[in-house]
Amino acid sequence: MAQSWQRLRNGKNIKPHDIIMLKHERLEYELMNKYGYDYDTAHEITNKKYNYSFALRIYLKNNNLE
Repeated sequence: MAQSWQRLRNGKNIKPHDIIMLKHERLEYELMNKYGYDYDTAHEITNKKYNYSFALRIYLKNNNLE
């Protein structure tokens, strides 16, 4: 996750899972702050739409980086 943040911050070599992470964090934040969900519930809901861990695993597998 730290590497994703670094790429996003630098604006270089951004991967698809980096964007998914951003969308995940934004939706999770919105669910907690706008709709009052606790973290665990917001995270569970968010993972159904933007699952960073899954996207990262797929990227690593597809690029033989496992």
